[in-house]
Amino acid sequence: MDERQLRAFTTIAQTRSFTRAATQLGYSQSAVTSQIKSLEQQMRCPLFERRRDGTYMTAAGQRLLPTAQRILRLTEEALSAGRDDHDLEGTLNIGATESIATYRLPAVIQEFRCRYPNLRLSIKTFHEGAVAMLAALSGYTIDAAFLHTDAALPAPYDSVGLGDEPLSLVAHPSITTTEDQPLLTVGEHCIYASTYHSTGSRDRHTTVMGLGTIEAVKQAAIAGIGVAPLPTVAVARELGAGALHEIAWANPAPLTARAAWLGEHATNPPIRALADILRNKPIPAHAAAA
Repeated sequence: MDERQLRAFTTIAQTRSFTRAATQLGYSQSAVTSQIKSLEQQMRCPLFERRRDGTYMTAAGQRLLPTAQRILRLTEEALSAGRDDHDLEGTLNIGATESIATYRLPAVIQEFRCRYPNLRLSIKTFHEGAVAMLAALSGYTIDAAFLHTDAALPAPYDSVGLGDEPLSLVAHPSITTTEDQPLLTVGEHCIYASTYHSTGSRDRHTTVMGLGTIEAVKQAAIAGIGVAPLPTVAVARELGAGALHEIAWANPAPLTARAAWLGEHATNPPIRALADILRNKPIPAHAAAA
């Protein structure tokens, strides 16, 4: 298969538009259309369906996507194999939880900019939990995942611990007990809520509210809507200013912030560069607004 065909295919899958894909790739729209038609002829089936609200992959397109992404990633790895690490090019796709993206990744990004100015970082924030991030790794839609976990990751993943992630149970100062208070969470797969529930605290709450983001949870807690287990670094400013206070709870050992990638990619130059930074320069969490 022609690399340009696969790149056009994956870009349309991402943008859901032939026009936007052509602009992003620097091709004419007719060239992109021609590449997809050629690819569909090779595959002997349609890969996209055009609708009023965008372009969507067919079932065959969905099956092809992870393989196409893997081929392109291996192509980039092969091209970079002969280069010095300091001359790395291409894109490293990173997935991260909201708090890691906010409080830890800036230091990683800055280090990358200094060491590898030609290597692009693409960051996607995940709110769906560690399971979704590991699935994205296994599906080759991201190259590395920055996530919170309470245990080391088994094969096929390699990982580096980034340090402890203490949690705080916070609420408006007028709320002094968790009894009958709504529990504010990021969502269904919120690891902070799962850690809180592991202490047997679930039955104290009549309602669980999933609000989508840490910032939304924090603002709801400030408004006095309920109580929220959140990374301490994410609420440091509000605790210092008195907008929130901590409620005592039987908090177990802190979570661990961890970076992970597939073991089969450990020798991939961009992944090797990332691992080198993380292993040799500790990346602590910083409450930027504190």
